[in-house]
Amino acid sequence: MAFYQIHPELQTTPERVKTLAAAVLPLVFDLAPLLLPGETPSNPRTALTDLETGERVSLPAPTLVGTTITQVIQRLTAGHDYQLVWIWTISPTKQPGKITIILAVA
Repeated sequence: MAFYQIHPELQTTPERVKTLAAAVLPLVFDLAPLLLPGETPSNPRTALTDLETGERVSLPAPTLVGTTITQVIQRLTAGHDYQLVWIWTISPTKQPGKITIILAVA
């Protein structure tokens, strides 16, 4: 199973990832470049929305190992675009981190 590494640079527009409808796609996002020394991410969450229908898509819970969040996505509809939002907590006194990507499904 291949994986796609999300690039954590600050974005003005969401990163666009092309995939196939039949693919099982583990998306891997390493938060290390976004963290200050001593910060540790926790409580990762993701939300997937079909941009053609506006419906939320059910996902298994993402996993967090060290500073890397992994979300497995599968069974997407060909010809649809999906928005995947990643959210994580750094500390109770900081705003949650967030990044958005677009999945373009062929």
